[in-house]
Amino acid sequence: MAKKKKRTLKAKLEVAESPELIRARAESQKLKDEVVSLRKIMGALDRNNWAEARSVPPTKRAPKSKGKTFLRVVLADSHGSCLDKEIWKHVYSDIVALQPAEFVLLGDHVDCGGFLAKYHVLGYVHQGEYSYEDDVEHANAFLDDIQKACPAAKIHYMEGNHEDRIERWVMTVVNRSQQDAEFMRKQVSPEYLLDLKKRKIEYYRRGVFHQDFKVGGLIKLGKCLFCHEGSRGQNAAMKMLNLYSANIVFGHTHRQDSAVTYKPGVGQIAAYNPGCLRDRQPSWWDKMPTGWSQGYAVQLVRSDGSFLHINVPVDEGGSLLATFTDKLR
Repeated sequence: MAKKKKRTLKAKLEVAESPELIRARAESQKLKDEVVSLRKIMGALDRNNWAEARSVPPTKRAPKSKGKTFLRVVLADSHGSCLDKEIWKHVYSDIVALQPAEFVLLGDHVDCGGFLAKYHVLGYVHQGEYSYEDDVEHANAFLDDIQKACPAAKIHYMEGNHEDRIERWVMTVVNRSQQDAEFMRKQVSPEYLLDLKKRKIEYYRRGVFHQDFKVGGLIKLGKCLFCHEGSRGQNAAMKMLNLYSANIVFGHTHRQDSAVTYKPGVGQIAAYNPGCLRDRQPSWWDKMPTGWSQGYAVQLVRSDGSFLHINVPVDEGGSLLATFTDKLR
């Protein structure tokens, strides 16, 4: 009687198990077996092998540029007699340490105040604290410092609107005779009083087209344009990008500035202003702070003309370039 009841219970259980339940039990057992197998494998790995197995492959370094990379320094708006000597001391120290192969001087390195002040394109502002002779003497000392620090460096000098005052003055003196104007310009122009030809410094006049550009005072070095001015005021860098649709460095505004954009068919481009080297608060601007910023720029230039541009702020406490160079050592 007991055996009969046992068989009946077993039969009922076999009938109760559906095919789905049987398959589920089989899958469950399979997963348990896989977990056991994985635990055995993990146990066989030591800590170092396990770390290596799960580590992310190291990122490859960017390939080195082909050819020689050189250093270019860009200086703007030192304004002769108005050069801030404390700021220039810090910039000069950087130049000695950097030993750049090339300089671009963006113009207004002679202030041309005094009797020339009224020939400024923006109108007359009295600047009578110094003579034109003093002004030229200070500009010559500025160039002497650069060539003493880096005697083999190539120097490009862009004529600024302040150097251009001479030409405006000459044209009034000679009654607009172009031949007489050129003769007079050779007697009194910064181009000649600074002995630029003897110094082997290339001078680019604002009223002359250079390198087949149809804009006066514009040149191209590698993949970058340079000029003294093109736009004024704040946000001038973005305005310059819209004007030229190319990488460009300019001065004139006395403010460190930069802007980057992307233009279809051109690519990513940037505009930079390195700031000025003159005193930040001239006597004739006495109603409010100017907002000018002092500094210069460094460019690391590849053989194909591509470049890395760095605006370097400078104040009474010194240059901030060392913060960058110390990190690279």
